[in-house]
Amino acid sequence: MAYIGSLSGVPSTNYSYVDYSRISGLASGLDTESIVNSLMQAERIPLDRLLQEKQIWEWKQEDYRTVNSALSELRDKLFSAKLQSTYLVKKTTSTNTAVVTATATATASVGTYYITVSQLARPATAYSSDQIVTDVNSFDPNKPLASYWTNLANTTIEFEINGQPFTVDPDTTSLNQVIAEVNADKAAGVTMAYDAQSGKVFLSTTTTGSTAKIMLEDVSGTFLTDTLKLPTYPTYPTPTGQDAVFNINGFETTSHTNSYTINGTTFQFGGEGSVTITLGYDVDAIVSAIKGVVDAYNSTLKTMTDLYYQKRNRDYPPLTDEQRKALTQDQIEKWEKLARSGMLSNDPTLADIISTLRSIASSIVESQPISTIDGKQVTLNSLSAIGINTENWWGRGQLKVDESKLRQAVEADPEAVMRLFTNPNATGSLTDTSDPNSGLAVRLYNAVNNAIKTITAIAGTSSDLADNSSISQRIRELSDRAADLERRLDEKREQYYRQFTALEQAIAQMNSQAAYLASMLSGGSR
Repeated sequence: MAYIGSLSGVPSTNYSYVDYSRISGLASGLDTESIVNSLMQAERIPLDRLLQEKQIWEWKQEDYRTVNSALSELRDKLFSAKLQSTYLVKKTTSTNTAVVTATATATASVGTYYITVSQLARPATAYSSDQIVTDVNSFDPNKPLASYWTNLANTTIEFEINGQPFTVDPDTTSLNQVIAEVNADKAAGVTMAYDAQSGKVFLSTTTTGSTAKIMLEDVSGTFLTDTLKLPTYPTYPTPTGQDAVFNINGFETTSHTNSYTINGTTFQFGGEGSVTITLGYDVDAIVSAIKGVVDAYNSTLKTMTDLYYQKRNRDYPPLTDEQRKALTQDQIEKWEKLARSGMLSNDPTLADIISTLRSIASSIVESQPISTIDGKQVTLNSLSAIGINTENWWGRGQLKVDESKLRQAVEADPEAVMRLFTNPNATGSLTDTSDPNSGLAVRLYNAVNNAIKTITAIAGTSSDLADNSSISQRIRELSDRAADLERRLDEKREQYYRQFTALEQAIAQMNSQAAYLASMLSGGSR
């Protein structure tokens, strides 16, 4: 506070109050704000270092999670790679696809089928014996039935299709509405349609074969018989469908449908005639699947090795808030790119994962039988045996596929290739990576699974509701310490301002007293 003397020249007991808090040098002439800010810069150094450490841990956590994301994608590929069905994909060829086509499951037996189709399966059908109206061109099937058939006015139509009842009001219901209602009723089992060109109604069963039937019956009135001119029961016999008749490798048989499955192969009949169906392994699909796994492995390994060998620029720590204010956005981005790099440089966890994956990729599967490729006896017990080799040392463990050699191995012995990847380990463990008899995809899958668990324990995942990973705990600890330091710095800043305020008040009081004495002395001299 400052005390201002009274006009009489005698200090008054009623002083006016002046608040010098945060007023820079009002009495002293000092730049209080600048001095406090300078003092606080030194005080803030521990907090800046703490926030920089927190930022480094956050960057490290992001990089670990990037690795985990890559490992998860590889694990998905390896899941398929350890399934036998991936290597047992079959391919069929037909000498006449218009007559017969075929599809095969992984369990289908390879071989050749000679097929003769003498009759196709057909649905049961029924249709109007004549056009249902005199003038087809003027007939609108969207208008009520009674508009054209006046005898139906003020009546109720009741009929059955295959025992399924239908009730129609001709005064409000059109032919198209009747057709829609019939088609929507799955229990009736027919498809109904009106052909505007011929002026006739057609019905066809939704199934084929000798068991397919159309049984039409007028319950009330003669709507089906007289209006739609359809053959009704019992005046007319039920129309029925027909079975497919065919011969497969000398075996004569029938089918209610134009489809027949034997030994995992389904034949689809499209016409009458004779064809030859050849069933073998789909080499293209198998080779593509293996190459897909190699690509995923290489991509994941590159993600890890890039981070592992990335240079750590310790001369570029994370920027403080004050440093950011002094830089342009472009300068900030360039600085942070250097500061951000190398967070996992020479990281031991990463080194262990990389080493494990590379070791498995170059290992041997024991108990593989001998295969014959191009007249030579070979054992397909490693990736290199099927044309997948590790590149030179500068490739950092990347795998390279010799597609010609891989294709040769798949063509010669697809089941041996399958065992190389899929042999389950003896215990069925999801963590064991050392069983020499287990397939490479099985071992790699387990190794990747283990790696994901390890990294999750270290860095957590963004989807975790409660992230108790070691890095997250460290970040929370640093955040708490930073918050505590922030509170203490605020208190320190207030302390400095209080001290300068006291100084301003003291100087103001001294100035007031000096002015009083000066006035007194001046008065005495007169």
